[in-house]
Amino acid sequence: MIANTPSARAAVIGAGIVGAAIAQRLAEKGIATLLLDRADPGTADNATAASFAAVSAREQTPRAFFDLSRAAVEDYRRLAWKLAPAPWYHADGSLAWFREPERAAALHEQVLRLQSWGYAAELLPAREVLADLEPGLALPDPEMPVAWFAEDAWVDAPVLTQRLVEAVRNAGGRVLTGANRQVTAIGTEDGRVSTVTLHGGQTIPVAAVVNA
Repeated sequence: MIANTPSARAAVIGAGIVGAAIAQRLAEKGIATLLLDRADPGTADNATAASFAAVSAREQTPRAFFDLSRAAVEDYRRLAWKLAPAPWYHADGSLAWFREPERAAALHEQVLRLQSWGYAAELLPAREVLADLEPGLALPDPEMPVAWFAEDAWVDAPVLTQRLVEAVRNAGGRVLTGANRQVTAIGTEDGRVSTVTLHGGQTIPVAAVVNA
């Protein structure tokens, strides 16, 4: 049966962090958006809840990939400001060190490369790190070089996902979750997406589908 609800211009399947972010951007642009998932957003029943969401560009090469990753780092900062308060965003920076000479030398080269690309990276003696940044570390040599990446952050992905879903609703989008809201079929008409059918038997007219 066709659902007795307004059709959606875009249906986003999957309310993990990717799907929720896509739905939020669509809804804020005034697009009639429907976010669907068989599980509640931010619960343990999806990949988002099982990941540690580091926000960093420091490991990325070549330069084009680094630039893309850094843009994502900056997007998280803007999103934290936009969705404030943002208890899900932790701009704590990150530290890295190696005892093995070859790996320590590679880390030094990484810091130099990132500095040349304008990323906040520096080498600090272990004593300074222990005094000012992280006193609980077990660093054997007070002069051991430790890399400090001040731009790095991490996010509590389930909490952010829930906040994005809330933003979808606030922007006028609809969120349908639960076992009966699992998408079982995508219908087409004249070669174009026309409907999504849910496990509970509901069929909803749509103009586009994003499988997230």
